[in-house]
Amino acid sequence: MQPVSAEALVTAEEPAVVELPEPPAQRPSRRVPSTSAAQAPRTDTPATPTPPAPAQGPQPAPERPRLVEAISPEEQRRLADSVTARRREVVQNLDAATARGPSGTERTMMSRIRSFQKLAEEALTGGDLRQADALMERAQILSRELQSAR
Repeated sequence: MQPVSAEALVTAEEPAVVELPEPPAQRPSRRVPSTSAAQAPRTDTPATPTPPAPAQGPQPAPERPRLVEAISPEEQRRLADSVTARRREVVQNLDAATARGPSGTERTMMSRIRSFQKLAEEALTGGDLRQADALMERAQILSRELQSAR
C-alpha cells in the first residue's frame, strides 16, 4: 500500500446538498368521482354490461342527406303520372308471368323487376321523383322483356 499525504486527506468544503423538486404526481387515466356524505351512491339497478352486437359483416355507412332537385309543379305531376303508369304496366306483366308459371330464368328476372320496384318506392318516399321514374322505367323494360320471352 502507498502512504497517503496529509494534504490529500484534507477535504474541501462539502458540496451543498441540492434538493430537487418532486416530480408532479401523475394524473389518473380516468377520473373517479368521489362520494361525499351528502351524495350517496345510486343502488337502484346493478350495472350490467351491454352484450356486444353480433358481427354481421361491415357496418353500413351512416346515411347521408339526399339532395333533391327543385322541379316545377307541372314536372312533378308529369313524373308522378309516369311512375303510376309504369307501375301499373309492371304489375300487369308480373301477374301475367306468374299466372303462366315462370321458368327459373323468368323467376330471376321477376326478382330483379321487384328489386327495381322497391328502389323506386324508396325514391318516392324520399321525394326523388326523377329517380323513382328512372327506376320504374327499368322495371318496365324488364317486365316487357319478360312478356316477350314466351
